[in-house]
Amino acid sequence: MKNKGQALVEFILILPIFILIIITMVDFGNILLKEYSLENDLDTIADMYKNSDTDKINSYINENEIRVTYDRDGEYLKISLYKDVDLISPILITIMGNPYEIKSSGVYYE
Repeated sequence: MKNKGQALVEFILILPIFILIIITMVDFGNILLKEYSLENDLDTIADMYKNSDTDKINSYINENEIRVTYDRDGEYLKISLYKDVDLISPILITIMGNPYEIKSSGVYYE
C-alpha cells in the first residue's frame, strides 16, 4: 500500500484554500452585517434630526464611529452615513481595499 498517505497529502494541499474561502465568507458576512447596522443607524439619526436632538446625534455618531454628511436641496435633506470596515481576508483586501467604506443615505422632506 504505497498510497496510504496520499489522502493526507491532498488534504494538506487543499486546506489553506478552504481556510481562505471560509475567512472570505466570514468577512463578506461582516460587511453585510455592518451595512444593515448602518441603515438602522440612518433611521435613528433621521429621527433625532427630526426632533432637533443635535447633542444626541453628535454623541451617537462619536460612539458608533460614523461619519455624517448633510446636503440640503430646497425642502429636502439628504443624510449620508459612512463607516469603515476592517477586512481580514486577503482576497477581499485585494479586491476592495482595506479598510472598506460602506455608505447608507436617505432623503427626507423637511
